Amino acid sequence: MAELAAMAEPAAMAERAAMAELAAMAELVAMAELVAMAERVAMAELVEVTRRR
Repeated sequence: MAELAAMAEPAAMAERAAMAELAAMAELVAMAELVAMAERVAMAELVEVTRRR
């Protein structure tokens, strides 16, 4: 039984590392979406300003 527990621990560590990596990637995706949204807003404002001239 101790042998099984010893084998399960590295797998659990790997799973935790993978979950942390996924969370970090999700955070990067969320940031990229915010940047894209800000770019669209800035572009719309630029178009509006150039139309007024």
